[in-house]
Amino acid sequence: MYMNGAGLLFARLFAAHLICDFFLQNDALVAERSARGWRSRWLYAHGAVAGVLAYVFVMRWQAWWVPLVIAVTHIFFDGMKNKCANTVIAFAVDQGAHLLVLCVCWALLCGFGVPDLTAELNKFLLNESVWVTVIGYLLVMKPAGIMVGTLTRRFRAMVADQAADGLDAAGVWIGYLERVLILTFILINRVEAIGFLIAAKSIYRFPHKSRRMAEYMLIGTMISFVLAIGIGLLARRLAG
Repeated sequence: MYMNGAGLLFARLFAAHLICDFFLQNDALVAERSARGWRSRWLYAHGAVAGVLAYVFVMRWQAWWVPLVIAVTHIFFDGMKNKCANTVIAFAVDQGAHLLVLCVCWALLCGFGVPDLTAELNKFLLNESVWVTVIGYLLVMKPAGIMVGTLTRRFRAMVADQAADGLDAAGVWIGYLERVLILTFILINRVEAIGFLIAAKSIYRFPHKSRRMAEYMLIGTMISFVLAIGIGLLARRLAG
């Protein structure tokens, strides 16, 4: 989608948003905005900064509507977010709304119409490699995790008393992350990085005095790695 520098234009818009939202405000300003809501001066100042920064980065000086649209929507979305609990979902929805505005501004600046965008979207969605990659990531998450849990079930009963002091669901999330990393390394043809992942996890997770616990963790880790590597190799072959 790098038509006539369109990719670079979107990158500049997105960079302006990231700098404004994550680097030009600190925890104290965010707390002040959350506490005072629509009465917060920083809420409006932050929105204005977002608009001005986008205008400067885009460098389309005749497009005066860009800073106006971004500033107004930024103020509105952040003001609505102040009414919500500070959760991952609220954060994702807020950032998704900002991203949608950036995409609309980008499309208008580039002169893309609905048929142009639809054609690009169809080209993306009809790409077999895209779907193979998506399915690969889906498989290494929940299905692979269930498989690891099933294969280690008979060992888990032997170490149940020693695992009670661990964080709830920490092992599940560690498994998700390690398999996603392994799949990513394979897809980008950097399989040597898997060795560093194995070494790092071995150092961090296996200093246990209990031989049973160490062996249980090792078995679970090896099964997780084998599943991720197998799915990764299959996905890379199918994706070409």
